[in-house]
Amino acid sequence: MSQVHLPAVGPTAVIGPPITPRLFDARHAPLAIGILALVSLLAFEALAVNTAMPVVMQALQATRWYPLVFAAAMAGALLGMVLGGLQSDSHGPGRPLRWGLAIFVFGLLLAGLAQGVGGLVVGRLLQGFGSGLQAVALYAFVGRALPPALHPRMFGLFAAAWVLPALVGPVLTGLIVDLAGWRWVFLAVPPLALPCLWLLWPALQRISVDASMHRPQASDHRAMGWAAVASLSTLLLPWADRWWQGWGLLPVLIALAISAQALLPPGSLRLRPGLPSVVALRGLIAAAFASIEIYLPLLLQSQQRWTPTQAGLALSVGALSWAAGSQWQARYAERYPEHWGLVAGIALMAIGMLPLLAVASGAPAAWSIPGMLFCGLGIGSVFPRLSVLVLALSAPDAQGRGASALQLADALLTAMVTALAGLLFSRWVESAPAIAFQIVLGVALLLVLVGLSAGWRGARELA
Repeated sequence: MSQVHLPAVGPTAVIGPPITPRLFDARHAPLAIGILALVSLLAFEALAVNTAMPVVMQALQATRWYPLVFAAAMAGALLGMVLGGLQSDSHGPGRPLRWGLAIFVFGLLLAGLAQGVGGLVVGRLLQGFGSGLQAVALYAFVGRALPPALHPRMFGLFAAAWVLPALVGPVLTGLIVDLAGWRWVFLAVPPLALPCLWLLWPALQRISVDASMHRPQASDHRAMGWAAVASLSTLLLPWADRWWQGWGLLPVLIALAISAQALLPPGSLRLRPGLPSVVALRGLIAAAFASIEIYLPLLLQSQQRWTPTQAGLALSVGALSWAAGSQWQARYAERYPEHWGLVAGIALMAIGMLPLLAVASGAPAAWSIPGMLFCGLGIGSVFPRLSVLVLALSAPDAQGRGASALQLADALLTAMVTALAGLLFSRWVESAPAIAFQIVLGVALLLVLVGLSAGWRGARELA
């Protein structure tokens, strides 16, 4: 905590009381607003593309390439996450943040002006690459530009920055497509990026690169090589289960698992206490929640006869409670030990999974509402704590790689788990749909329970 030192008037100097930093005081407000605006912009574009893409592919007469357009963005993001971490540690977060924003904008322009699916795929690849650079650089930026006391509050607001785009983004995107055409879903975003950069520019200029920062090493080149393997595997993932009677998915998943082993901190896949287990927890929890978001709407509509609007309500409850959980942990983070707060959040997710499994077994569909409420509160309180812990457990010259590992665990484990869950689901959905939904939601619950066990073990060791 900083102190105000008043000039000496007499024989001694007077030292004022400590000043508690505030996120929206005169010094930090432009930075906080700029970060939140940029996160909201990235969130809106990600959600807008999901809504508009069916129209885009139909207009380009390329519906069969639909999976590739999404896989290209993820493949680019994986490369950006790795490079963003290395660049943040060796040159400071300013460079990958500026370059990431520029590449993101260029990718949007290419996609918006594309005359065929090739241009669209290249645009999406660059868009994902720029997003990956920015996502990691923003975490490292928070670590270096804000005092640690403000980290829980800042990371809590990251979730809030996703809520408004999640609620109004699909409707707004539909209006843009109907009134102006699908190209403006991409072309309207670049002008909005400039104010974000303007707000962040003073803080970017203040962050200097000192001699203690990470210097490029041979291991950095190996990391980029493994990132390329992970990206290529991600591009192949949508089609792999069509090869060799479904067995083609196996080598792709193995390649992703080996890449994860190489890119994540040593011991992550074994849940070794410390930074490795924190990174792995992010992947486990993210993959579990992604499985819920993918299969719950289908369960409610196909098995429970809910309308799309009703099914969307359950997801909206999850999004709003996620934001509420993030704000709760930000307000009360200092009252509870970090690891025990983490355990409580994961336990809330496990509790929320039980009604969802009951719905898959024939219980009333309305049980999904409290289920999503608890799941959202749980993940909302867990994600910011994991971000704070990664910065706290990483040396100053390794915060970029720590943030990169956090994002990579999220992306890689989600890709692997959803692919495996999809394979299991497709094997059962026609003959026994109830069992198919129970399997995929059961896998999600298993991931949460593994995370709960690891979190409990870590909390006891620190008690």
